[in-house]
Amino acid sequence: MESSHVPSPDDAAAALLAAERSQADLVAGLRLPRGFLPSLAAAIAVQILTAAIVVVVNDGVAQSVALLGAALFVLVVAVQLVRFRRVNGAWVAGLAHQVMLGCTTWSTLAYGGGLAGAAWAGFADRWWLAVLCAAAGGAGYAASGALWIRRYRGDPQGHTQLTAPWTAAAAALVLLIAAGLGLLLLAG
Repeated sequence: MESSHVPSPDDAAAALLAAERSQADLVAGLRLPRGFLPSLAAAIAVQILTAAIVVVVNDGVAQSVALLGAALFVLVVAVQLVRFRRVNGAWVAGLAHQVMLGCTTWSTLAYGGGLAGAAWAGFADRWWLAVLCAAAGGAGYAASGALWIRRYRGDPQGHTQLTAPWTAAAAALVLLIAAGLGLLLLAG
């Protein structure tokens, strides 16, 4: 037999308050695993550099190197998300796509700028500068993740939403430009 008990407004308010306190306690206690953001920065830097190599060189070896760079990034993301869950005992809505996959304005700009700089340096045959551009892109990407986490701690509800349409559009534009460059190089 089902209960048809409807809580009183006071009981409902108390339950909501308890849920808000529980969320606040969880958010206040969130910890990043050791090396979380530095490993993300390094993986993105490697991925940017390998993408620049394939844009500049565009041969079978370069394409294999780019695939290895992408695979390293996917591996780091997967490992760090599992480690985050193990350390905190919970998932955080938005962490995967906002921090790890870079669906924020700042991470998109950091990635795009790092890739553009690395490719330009590669075309100029200044690979040492390409490495620096890729490292700067990785550092900026990780810094945007740190910013998102700080903002999340201040307003968890406001930072669990999906990516803003203009941020997704900026990310799509960067990907389209990169794809266009790749097609131009394949055709040439």
